[in-house]
Amino acid sequence: MFSFSTRAILRCKTVSDSNIVLYGAGYLGIEVYIRFKKKGIPVFKWVDIKANTMPFKQFDIEIEATTELANLEPRTKILICSQATVKPMFKECLKRGILEKDIIVID
Repeated sequence: MFSFSTRAILRCKTVSDSNIVLYGAGYLGIEVYIRFKKKGIPVFKWVDIKANTMPFKQFDIEIEATTELANLEPRTKILICSQATVKPMFKECLKRGILEKDIIVID
């Protein structure tokens, strides 16, 4: 079980008028998804680079390709669920048109 700051959860709760997209379907992404479910925080979409070749399902949600980041509504918040590959994921978000202020990194 990963130990991450509750600041990410609190920030996601305070942006309830925004959609939340999880980026990363590894162990940390799974833990975040489970924790969000328990706290009643809805996840709008979940993306992962592994889904670029073929989308897959995790629990009750479809994991989609990172190209979906380019199709998101303004004010959508991206929660990067990784501790090892944060920089490449952050750059991918920027490349897909996500504003820096809309990217949340678990610390």
